[in-house]
Amino acid sequence: MPREKVAQALEGNYRPEHLFTLKQSLDSYRYYQKLIADLDHEIRRLMQVIPSGDGRTSHALCAVPKDSSANFSAVSAPGWEPPKRSPQPPTKLPEFCTTC
Repeated sequence: MPREKVAQALEGNYRPEHLFTLKQSLDSYRYYQKLIADLDHEIRRLMQVIPSGDGRTSHALCAVPKDSSANFSAVSAPGWEPPKRSPQPPTKLPEFCTTC
C-alpha cells in the first residue's frame, strides 16, 4: 500500500509555467550559492591580511570562546571552515582576541 501512495504522489500536472518557475528558482538558488562561496573566499583572504592591534597580519581576527561549552570553534584564516549548523541557535557570541 505505501508504494502505491508514493507512486500516486509522483503523478502530477507538470504545466509548462510551473516548470519554468521551478527552473528559475533552481537557477537563483545556484547563483546565490556561488555568491556565498565567493564571499567566503574573500573573507578568508582578508583574514590573512587584516592587521591586528600590534601590527601583525597573520590571524588578525580569531574567535575564542571563553568556555568550552560554547558552540563555536576557533577561527583561523588558512583552511577555516564555518561551524556546522546546530538545531538550536547558540546562546553566546564569541569574543574576538587581538593577541594571536
